[in-house]
This record gives sequence, C-alpha cells and structure tokens, in this order.
Amino acid sequence: TPLTFQSFAWNKWNVAADTLNGTFAIVGDCWEAGLRFVAQPRLVKMAPQPARDQLMVELEVPEWSTVRFSVVGLDGRMEQFLGEQVLAAGSHHFSLDLQSVASGIYRLMMTTDYGWSAVPLVVVR
Repeated sequence: TPLTFQSFAWNKWNVAADTLNGTFAIVGDCWEAGLRFVAQPRLVKMAPQPARDQLMVELEVPEWSTVRFSVVGLDGRMEQFLGEQVLAAGSHHFSLDLQSVASGIYRLMMTTDYGWSAVPLVVVR
C-alpha cells in the first residue's frame, strides 16, 4: 500500500518540504537538518498463502538492515517471534518456520530500527 501524505512540515529553516498529489518533495539537504530518510525493506513475495509449516519470503533491501519477523494476531498480540536477519542491500530469499503457529488469520510483521510494516498471513493445519 503506498503511503500518502496529507501534509508535511519541517521546523528547520534551511530545509523546505512541499506536498503535491500525496507525495512530498524536499528542497535542501536533510543532513543539514539532522534528519535522514531511510528506505524500508520491501516485501516482494510471500508464498504459499495460506501457509502451513514454512513461509517463503522474498525481500528487496535498499541498504544494510536488521529485519525482525513476527506473527501478530488480529488483536495486536504477538503470537510468535520468527527471527532476525541482518541483510545487505539487494534481493534476499529465505524461509520462515511456522510449525508452532496455530491455524488462523494473522499479520506477518517486519520490523527494522526505522519502522515496521505488516501484511496479512493465513496459516492452516
């Protein structure tokens, strides 16, 4: 799901931001403002859906990242921590073990030091 901005503002005099059609542009140097925008890893593919014992994941990572995976119930409670991967920039394929996750509807949560994202996950036994 693309991120859409209604508005965006800085409190730094030497950096300006403007929104246009739901995106924003920065005029100036973010480093001067003491800020850095970090691109998050992008989930390219997740299969099979519904999943059973293993979930194959493909990620595109724009720069070195530590990515933590967990299964979260629809109520927001963490059901299972699936592990942590330290990934260099590039494309990565790996398998996540779901054997101890009960049948149900969940969210697969990817967390980094700079943010998180979640996608629907169905597990069947």
